[in-house]
Amino acid sequence: MNESIESKLDELAKLEKNWDSYNGDPIGKGALGVARLVAKAMAGFTIDEPNIVPTSNGGISLEWYRAGREFSLSFRPNGTFDSFFIQGQLGEYYNFESTCEDETPEFISELP
Repeated sequence: MNESIESKLDELAKLEKNWDSYNGDPIGKGALGVARLVAKAMAGFTIDEPNIVPTSNGGISLEWYRAGREFSLSFRPNGTFDSFFIQGQLGEYYNFESTCEDETPEFISELP
């Protein structure tokens, strides 16, 4: 995994309750675990480094922007995810949500 991505995820893991002064939740173990797995999987590809941002519900978003396009993966605290894609100047967009919104996937509970 890219060292700067790993470092940013380590920083996010230290966030405490109210980190955003709007009662933001600490980052969930599932969100951190899946973000680390995705970052490791990306290591073999030629791809720009994502912007990594915490979400107020205890999740993490990995976001890429290029030539008017946006792609983001948002991980919920329990490790489930949404992905969101916008393409083009006309504002076409696609939003995909995982179907296991309330259940932590089994492999997430096994993460260190």
